[in-house]
Formats: sequence, structure tokens, C-alpha cells
Amino acid sequence: MEEHEVIADDGRVLWAAESGRADAGREPLVLCHGDPGPGDAFDGLAALPADRVRVIRWGGRDGDGSEGPVARALADLEAVRVHFGLPGMALLGHSRGADVALSYALAHPDRVSSLVCVSGAGQGWDGEELMARCRGLDVPTLIVDGAADVRPGWAVDSPAAALPDVARVVLPGAGHLPWVESPGSFGWAVLAHLDR
Repeated sequence: MEEHEVIADDGRVLWAAESGRADAGREPLVLCHGDPGPGDAFDGLAALPADRVRVIRWGGRDGDGSEGPVARALADLEAVRVHFGLPGMALLGHSRGADVALSYALAHPDRVSSLVCVSGAGQGWDGEELMARCRGLDVPTLIVDGAADVRPGWAVDSPAAALPDVARVVLPGAGHLPWVESPGSFGWAVLAHLDR
């Protein structure tokens, strides 16, 4: 793992790390974590695809300004993309990070080759607005959630119903952290999606 300091558009220094192997035929996988949580909360997750893809993790921050937390995270994710010189990337977001990844894909579909939403997407969105925006997103998407997750089902049901190119995997033995609770099944689902 190689650590980096990424300078955000407001001058703040963000932590990032990359691991895995670069594959000329595959976009890097950028991980967006949920809140609260540092970028290293994905240690086990980052190892799953690392033998097949370049993985980039980055540490977010608490919402601290008038833009709001998702808007700030989108700007920070863009700074990460620019720092690593990525013309395109696959995104995987967990919980609130799934909101960030989906929001980024909706704003910049030309920069996102693939999307994985884990244990949440759509939190805080108006249902009709989310449905309308998702219907126009032409990015292959995988939605993964655990059957034992205590979070509300609509957080994954709404985008799953609206996205035009979506697959959904519900892991029976998993809750909110499926890469910890069901690593084999989770890893298989994500790698199969990235191989599409």
C-alpha cells in the first residue's frame, strides 16, 4: 500500500492510499466509505479485489461548510480522481459512501465505468427525484446489501428499481458490513461485476 496526500479544492489535505495491480484494460476501483469512518475502515475490503485491480481508498471529513456533507465529499472525490490522474474509475461506496458514489456517477457519468453501492444508496434523497435521475444513468451498477442489515430497505430498493443497468445481490448471512460478515460471497459478487 502506498499512501498519498491529496490536496482538496479548499486546500485541505486528505489521506489516500493505493494498492493492488494496475490492469491496462480495467479502470481503478475507488472506495468511498460511509460515515463515521476513516479510509482504513476498508482494509479488509481493499484486499479482496487487490490481486485483480488497482484499488484507491481515501479519507473523507465531517461536513464543515455551507456546501453540505455530500457536496463536500463530491468535491473531495474529484480531487482524488485528479490527484491520481484518472480519466475514469469504478466506484464502490458503502452506506453514506454509496450516496456519494451514486451522486458522483449521476453528476459525471462519463468518468464512472462501473458503480457498486453497498448497504445503502438514496439516504436523504427525495424518492421521485432519485428515481428520475437514476433512470437516465447508463452505468453498470451492482447493489449489495445484507439481509440482516438494520437500515431501511428503501435505501436500496429505490435505486434498484430505477437504475436501467443494475444487478442486486442480497447476502443472507450479512448485515451492514457484508465484506466482513460474508467476505467470500461479497468478494465474488464485486469481482464478477467488475469483470463485466
